[in-house]
Amino acid sequence: MKTTIITFTGLILLLASSALNPLNTPEGCEPQNDPGLKILKVNPTVLFRSEPDGLIQAVDVTVEYRGDPVEAALKILFSSGEDLNRGMGEIRGGVNSYRVFIPEVEDRVPVEFELATGQGDWDRFKINWVPRKHWEICLVPITHHDLGYTAPIEYVLRQYRNLYTDVIRFCDETGDYPDEARFRYSVECSWSLQDFIDHCSQEDCRKLAKYIREGRIDVHAFFGNEITDLNSHEELIRLMYPSFRIGQEFGGEIKTASITDIPGLTWALPTVLSGAGVRYFFAGMPEYYEWGSDFFDALPAYFGWGPGNHYEDMVSHTFWNEKNILRPHGRPDAFYWQGPDGAKVLVYYQGAYGCWSPTSIDQILNELPVKLDEMDGRGVPFSVMRYGGYGCNDNTMPDRVVSDLVRKWNEEWAYPKLLVSTSSMFFEKLEAQCTKSSDIRTFSGDLPQTDYSVGALSSAGETALNRGTHERLHSAEKLASMCELLLDGQIYPTGTIRDAYNDMILFDEHTWGMWKPIGRIQDWAWHEKSSYAYKAAALAELMLTGSRGNNGLMAEIANSIDFSEDGEHIVVFNTLSFTRNDLVTLSNSPFQEPFEILDTETGRVVPHQTVHLNDPQYPVPDAAARYARGQFNPMECSDLVFEAENVPAMGYKSFRVLPAGGSSDAPPGPTLSDSSIENRFYRITLDRITGVVKSIYDKELGLELIDSKAPHRLNQLITRWIKSGVEESPETAILQKGQEGPVYSSILVRAKGAGCPLLTQEIRLYQGLRRIDIYNRLLKDMTPAQELYFAFPFSMDPPD
Repeated sequence: MKTTIITFTGLILLLASSALNPLNTPEGCEPQNDPGLKILKVNPTVLFRSEPDGLIQAVDVTVEYRGDPVEAALKILFSSGEDLNRGMGEIRGGVNSYRVFIPEVEDRVPVEFELATGQGDWDRFKINWVPRKHWEICLVPITHHDLGYTAPIEYVLRQYRNLYTDVIRFCDETGDYPDEARFRYSVECSWSLQDFIDHCSQEDCRKLAKYIREGRIDVHAFFGNEITDLNSHEELIRLMYPSFRIGQEFGGEIKTASITDIPGLTWALPTVLSGAGVRYFFAGMPEYYEWGSDFFDALPAYFGWGPGNHYEDMVSHTFWNEKNILRPHGRPDAFYWQGPDGAKVLVYYQGAYGCWSPTSIDQILNELPVKLDEMDGRGVPFSVMRYGGYGCNDNTMPDRVVSDLVRKWNEEWAYPKLLVSTSSMFFEKLEAQCTKSSDIRTFSGDLPQTDYSVGALSSAGETALNRGTHERLHSAEKLASMCELLLDGQIYPTGTIRDAYNDMILFDEHTWGMWKPIGRIQDWAWHEKSSYAYKAAALAELMLTGSRGNNGLMAEIANSIDFSEDGEHIVVFNTLSFTRNDLVTLSNSPFQEPFEILDTETGRVVPHQTVHLNDPQYPVPDAAARYARGQFNPMECSDLVFEAENVPAMGYKSFRVLPAGGSSDAPPGPTLSDSSIENRFYRITLDRITGVVKSIYDKELGLELIDSKAPHRLNQLITRWIKSGVEESPETAILQKGQEGPVYSSILVRAKGAGCPLLTQEIRLYQGLRRIDIYNRLLKDMTPAQELYFAFPFSMDPPD
């Protein structure tokens, strides 16, 4: 052997070559470009090894050769005049690829490759060398959280208890591995981790805290994968409370949030995340529009559908216009998402969950360079890449094989360097590269929903209940604070408030039952899901009004008031931040007419109205149950309503109930006719045949509020058949007077529509309030493949 020192691209490299250089021409032969030997392709790969004198790069040379196996050698010539010699070993007949290693070339330079055999065959191939990146590949063990999609919720929770036991064990077992190979885990949603904490042993909790503190278990910010369209602003903030409680209790830092599998995100997210100190957001949106014809061809068998449907037409659009949002290289990409207040988070968009879970070194070697070549070919600017894996799909278990693979791979290869990573580790690397980028983009606004809101609409009763809880729970929390501040010995209901918010959030989570929406197991799964809405509503009501033998918050405050006069008092609370005029409804009214209500602040008699429930299908909550109980307890069917004026912000006002004195004549309320209702603010006219609202005239503005050019009328029920797109509405209705009194009057509409054997609607106008209330009670039968809507075509034309 002889040693040669060759200098190129600013490096001094020590190379060894054979004393008999096979590139030398055999004696008596002239080199010739024999068509039997041809270099078809030279590919400088992304693969680098570390040598004492620097990095060497794997270069794949594809050769076509016609002849018997023969020894060959490769000469690499640079424009500087320097050259390298590499033995190719034996080349075979046909088209084959051969890998050689050369010192890293760091510049863009023309490079020529000359291949020759000892038989005098040779060929040359010239390329413009492009240096390859030093890729870092973050393999992120993570599991997509579905609250009940793969099995009933109870079973899913048990599965996650086993999952976190495995995660802790894998962290233990890899503690002496090189740092980049130690097992790590990212908790996509903290509902699973909270359940584990509630059930784990002291030892497991101790270890969990250790790994959270060390950053090896990375807790994401959100409690669940929420349909953010459904969330109130307060609920979005509360969505982070469980994770931050875990972070505070166990010593971890919450840096990253993710919402996965949901094709729509509300604009409030960057504001609430940034406000909590969360800097990063992973948008794991599904790729319905890329599933292709094979998927849609399989749908009939999957769901048991019949022939004749155009399944490929079901999804025909992307969630956003990626050509406008993403830079020309496409996915993956990063951008800043700026909230309404100007706060920003760094978003990484990869497409779907971004799963890749190789299980062998050979699989990594075969698949990873292809992935990185494809991204480099499109001009992806990053040299760090994230792949979720090792449990990446729906409620799947983790696997410590990732740590073994990373350790073994990194022992052989310098780059791509593999890391068992958390989401936050990846984002920190990504952020460093984005900071150096001059064309990183910033966007503002909503990403509107496409399909997940249908789950909420398909369970309209529970969804409406939960939306009401959003506000009731706010009020309960405010009154709880007032009680603790004002009343000695009153204990703040921390646990109840926490449980109510968590239940409310879990109902708004994206999984609506199981994968197949039919059968006994699905019925169980759905009732588990719906129970969150009922429990949250009940907990809020329990705090506000109490139960038999236990006062609620409002009663505690009301009972502490020192009224200056004896008698029955009604205390009205306002938990808003401004003075309020509004309707008061006291259900199950104990007061028997005649009586009067006195405003204790002004001394004025307040008009009131006793409303009797005489129809089990009346469009008010719990009408049927109240009507049934009212048959033996008439108070159940009696409501007292009146208007309370100037109730102070975060305060209360009291009203005294007295026997009627003087004239019992009440002032008139809104006027009614067979098909219209009118007060001093509005005149509402209904169609006598169909019962739809054809006109709302604002008397103060002199303006018609309904768009007369719209295809539908206000409060018109529309049934749309999904398969055909045909729309139907009730053609006839019965109109009748509803309530009539000094506080409000109403018109009732009774009809039936396609798939809806009973529709009852009430339109109310109030004597003193500038507002219109519409109540609809709809009975839906089991007719499938329908969408139901109520039309609200308001005119957008400004007044003349």
